[in-house]
Amino acid sequence: MWVPGRDHPGLINSVSWELVPRERWVWVDGTALDSLNEQVHAAVPDFNDWGNSEAYRHADTACGESKAQYELELDAGTWEPLNHWFSDEVYWDRVMVPPIGTPTSRHVYDGFIYSPATNELVMASRRLWRYSLSEHRWVSKHHPTSPVINGQGMGEEIIAVLDEPKTRLIIGACGSGGPWSGNYDLDAGTWLPTRSSWGNWELSGAGYTCVGNLVTLYQPAASSGSYASPGRWQQYDVSTHTVVRGGETWQYRGGLSRASFPDTDHATDGTALVFWVYTLYDHAMRWLTLDLTTDPPTLIPKSFSPSPEPSGIARRRAIYFPRLHAIEWFSKGTRNVQVYRF
Repeated sequence: MWVPGRDHPGLINSVSWELVPRERWVWVDGTALDSLNEQVHAAVPDFNDWGNSEAYRHADTACGESKAQYELELDAGTWEPLNHWFSDEVYWDRVMVPPIGTPTSRHVYDGFIYSPATNELVMASRRLWRYSLSEHRWVSKHHPTSPVINGQGMGEEIIAVLDEPKTRLIIGACGSGGPWSGNYDLDAGTWLPTRSSWGNWELSGAGYTCVGNLVTLYQPAASSGSYASPGRWQQYDVSTHTVVRGGETWQYRGGLSRASFPDTDHATDGTALVFWVYTLYDHAMRWLTLDLTTDPPTLIPKSFSPSPEPSGIARRRAIYFPRLHAIEWFSKGTRNVQVYRF
């Protein structure tokens, strides 16, 4: 257990960081998310995670599921993409904080981005929401104007990355009417005609990581069933908006084969990609090494001693911090964060 030393206003100081041992998973004291509700609410006033609550989603109250009302408006031709809720957005989220409401956090996955140039948090899930860190409020929401698929906009299962010099968000989405892709100009507040290269994938189960301008995406194989696929990988240059390389073929080592990845039927919501892959294979959540220096890339089982805390869902649970050359791992809200320092 590492007890970090902190400077005002709570930032971990460099002297403390140098005490973290390398090449092993270390618990960080006092970082269980369920114990940090007060800090979250202080930093983001009016935040409520109703989207993560089945009781709220299905309750017969004003803060319940809004899908039926959305479908009535669609049938009547009165639905408006900007100011009306849709699909499984939650009614409560729209009306609690006038004039635009607050977004549901359900199924955000990799659609949450910090933009340093504009000092805001951007959340792409169904709509695109923008939160000003200087004003401490949600300042705008946008529904994609083209293309809108069955009124679903971006849908869910998002992978979004930031072209920081251009302040443009590059988005690829799947599920709820997808696939969908687009670019959004944060300065102009407009959608652009260019598209992400991964918007046409069935991205259920994909993971990604971004180091500098290079985005690496990985989708595990499924040997049978409705999601049968050899799997995919791609490397994308954010600065030029071009695919560097990619493919659908692999070398397997350490007893792995395509049969190790059965039909997951959405169970691969648990894929994470940092320096390693965390995904479902051989009927359990396990770690893999993805070696992109070979041609084709090689997948190899990976083990740790001690192992990081297991998790059934791993989207956005593993985050690589290039400046620290370290990985942060979030398993469950009741457990402390773990860190792996190289």
